[in-house]
Amino acid sequence: MTGEREIGPGSGPRSTGQGLGRLVTGCAKVGWVQWTVVIITNVVAVALLLLTGVVGKGREPMSAHPEERSVFGVEDFIYLYAGGSAWASGQSPYDPAVLRDAGAAALRGSSLEAATGELTSAFAYPPTASVPFALLAALPFGTARTAFAAINIASAGLLAIAGVLMIGARARYSPYRVLVTGGSVALTIGSPFVSHNLWMGQSSMVVVALLCGSFLAERGVRPALSGVGAAISTLKPTPGVFVIASMVLGLRRRAVIAMIIACAALAGLAIRADGPVGTAREWLASVDVYRQATQNQPGFQHSFGVRSLLYDAGVVAPPLGAAGLLAFGGLWWFRRFFGASEFFAACLALAVLFVHAHDYDLVGVIPLFVVLLGRHAGSLAALAGITGVVVITYVPLRFVVRPDFPLLGRYREVAVLVLLAWLLVGVAREGRRRGAVAATISSTDEGEGTAGTLRALSGVSGDGPRDARKA
Repeated sequence: MTGEREIGPGSGPRSTGQGLGRLVTGCAKVGWVQWTVVIITNVVAVALLLLTGVVGKGREPMSAHPEERSVFGVEDFIYLYAGGSAWASGQSPYDPAVLRDAGAAALRGSSLEAATGELTSAFAYPPTASVPFALLAALPFGTARTAFAAINIASAGLLAIAGVLMIGARARYSPYRVLVTGGSVALTIGSPFVSHNLWMGQSSMVVVALLCGSFLAERGVRPALSGVGAAISTLKPTPGVFVIASMVLGLRRRAVIAMIIACAALAGLAIRADGPVGTAREWLASVDVYRQATQNQPGFQHSFGVRSLLYDAGVVAPPLGAAGLLAFGGLWWFRRFFGASEFFAACLALAVLFVHAHDYDLVGVIPLFVVLLGRHAGSLAALAGITGVVVITYVPLRFVVRPDFPLLGRYREVAVLVLLAWLLVGVAREGRRRGAVAATISSTDEGEGTAGTLRALSGVSGDGPRDARKA
């Protein structure tokens, strides 16, 4: 019997699978392997970012005619430029005729004029966008478009840096720290939502980058800079509505005062045109018209959020801003259980899910992706799972959408909800463990002193060392 192999539960396919898992885990801990993976994924990410501009959506402004193509898209940026032109001339872009004339003047004589046509969508940007947009409009249209692309590239870089900083200490002692931090950069740069904002001239990435900068400035005890960053981000207020609400509720007085002063200055051109009350009324009326547009209705292919998910599931729901507010209230109530970056990321995700968003606004959930990687930096299986769900959101809609089954096209909403739930469950479990540790410490016999407290913190009983030696 001594020469025979014993058959038991530790042998067979399961042990082979466990051995393979240990092999993968061991390889993933090797420094050069991590660096190789990080370099390859980041090269691929940069290539994807460039290719989407060279051969993708950004080269087709509004038409497929070759003579009307451009390196940088114009559909969305033209509204920013036309609005700034109107404000700079002392007029209101909330007047459709003024906006249309400003857009036509910007493109007159350009090869893009026929491709773009008249501006038919209502202008929904708030008065605080007047100074930033007027500064862009002070440049020739082509130069301004290139400058805005440069701003978007800088914003993508800031998002990547902010992600690494948000991961911070959680990944510091992880055996996969290079993989986690480098992977977060690749997931940011390679995101289709980053490329969409860059090549289509959208403003969402700039806004999210400003919010990240404001958050980092606050963490760095620079409240005035944080307030100014938050103020500029209000040029598109929906992504940061809960982030700014948390700033106000947290009574961060210096940041809030700086934000109010900066907002007043940024709205100066709009207020000059129609006064504060008139400007506010015109803006709200224009927003109401904008909301009624087809592209902003639930069920529209590129309209994102829980409301659209419900619509395609057969449930017609009213706007869910109130539900988002309730969810934010729950986050605020339990904020002490969150890390600062986790709370920030959750606020951004709630705004995308419940307030108002299109596909390109999903750039606002990149911080959620990143903080999840940081939270699970020590588990290769969890990192693989999170990355898998994130990559699902990156799959182009045209590969999935079916006219006879529209609900299938809501995989992105489901994926973001899964990731948010993943974060919330993790926070809840960690909070429960902290509560259990606190209860153990409080019940530790005072006679045991420091040694008893240390055992409670480590979760090791007084007989732990002896048990470890027996094992």
